[in-house]
Amino acid sequence: MLPTPTNKNGKLEGVKPAILFDLDGTLIDSNQDIQNALLFSLEAHNFPIPDLKTFRISFGYPLHEIYSSFGVPASHQAEFIATYRARYAQHCTEHTRVYAGVLDTLERLRIQGYALAVATSKLSSVAQMVCDSLELSQYLDHVQGTDHFPFKPAPDVLYAAVSGLERHFDQSVQALWMVGDTTLDMQAGLAAGLHTYGLTWGTHNREQLEGVGATIVSDGFAALFKQLELSERSPFEFDSSDFSRS
Repeated sequence: MLPTPTNKNGKLEGVKPAILFDLDGTLIDSNQDIQNALLFSLEAHNFPIPDLKTFRISFGYPLHEIYSSFGVPASHQAEFIATYRARYAQHCTEHTRVYAGVLDTLERLRIQGYALAVATSKLSSVAQMVCDSLELSQYLDHVQGTDHFPFKPAPDVLYAAVSGLERHFDQSVQALWMVGDTTLDMQAGLAAGLHTYGLTWGTHNREQLEGVGATIVSDGFAALFKQLELSERSPFEFDSSDFSRS
């Protein structure tokens, strides 16, 4: 468990404060490249193409769940996923773009002293490749994918991201916020005892994000900075003992 020493201003002493971000639909608009790779995999295996609306609904979920939603039998999903990953690796940033305001936001947070990490359902190697290609990595202290442990809404990838940050900084790190665009992101953040910040420009809308208890739902980052400024004046409202990696 992480300690919660604070000074008279409510700032954490001896603990690096951190903010965790989802990747797809949060920092980057990757819908077209994901859709293209999914379509390619279905066509390569002569599988019927579902309604394109189904693609949009499925984004943000693990690949096996996406293929299940398309009707691909579990016994064949490994083949489809392998084809998808091979195709996606070659074209992962062909149409993908960083959302407006993201780079400025990450730079500002770094200047303010926050540790920054990605916590995504992608494999770590793929997520790192995407972040490198889009020049996001220079603003991030760690890129964590979901590698052989449960996917969101389980909080495992968040715990792994914090562990990665602690290795990077060689000191204790306390995650304060989980920023994402799906109900899975919000549920994972809540499961880890974090404040959760839902962005409406990705997969799920305001009603869906609020429906799972997101702390804040917004169409930009202004409200996040406002909350961070408020936390500078008073202690954080949650106890870091809620954020245990045990």
